[in-house]
This record gives sequence, structure tokens and C-alpha cells, in this order.
Amino acid sequence: DQMTCQEDEEVSESPLCLDFVSRTCPTLDPGNGTLQCTTGAVISCTMTCDTGSYFLEDGELRTSKTVKCDSSSASWSHMSDTNPYGDLPSCTSTVSADYYYISAKISFSTSYPLCPDTSKTQLALTEYFTESSNAD
Repeated sequence: DQMTCQEDEEVSESPLCLDFVSRTCPTLDPGNGTLQCTTGAVISCTMTCDTGSYFLEDGELRTSKTVKCDSSSASWSHMSDTNPYGDLPSCTSTVSADYYYISAKISFSTSYPLCPDTSKTQLALTEYFTESSNAD
């Protein structure tokens, strides 16, 4: 810290010292989200993803994150050794699949002839599971 001190004219025994170094919290970039902050001794900011967008945190999809910064330390609560600049997570949109492709192999064996013609059984099973109405 940089302190500037001067002698007080009335009380010369104790100097008056003023701290001219102002600490500020680093600027946050919400990426493709929005940022709303409240100020005071502690600044609290909430980053919210746009509708339909999410970010992954601790294995879960989330839409918002609140972080705090104490002006005395000038560091955000989410700053760490692995995130020294206090980057906020990136919001990305999710896309639903138009269809799913599922591949399955069914095999069975029997000691006596339950299914006398296995090629016909295999064909019937294949047709059953490839029809869209039976796939649910």
C-alpha cells in the first residue's frame, strides 16, 4: 500500500495518513450472458445466461452464477489458482437431437428347439425393433 502522511497542525504528535491507493475489483465479462451487480463494501454480481443457454459447473447445467468481491482484497470469490483472472463460465445454447441412433445386438442360445428357424426369428426381431412405433 502507498500511504501519504502529513503532520496535523493541531496535534503534531500523530501524523494524519491517507491511503491514496484505491483498490478496485477486476472487470467481469459476462460473455453472451447478462451481468447485474449491486455495489457497496462488497460488490455482488449475478451472471445470467440468455434464454436457452447454459454452462456446465460441477457436472450440472446452470443458467446463473453469483460472485462477490470485497473491495479491501480486490478479488472475486470465484478467483483461484486455476482461474486467476476470474473468468466467468461461457454460456452456450443446447440443441436437441432430431433423432437418436441406437445399435443393439441381441443373441440367445437354447438347448432345445424353441425357435426352429433362427434366421426367421432374427429377421422378425430386426423388423420389430427398427419400426419407429416399436422403438419407444
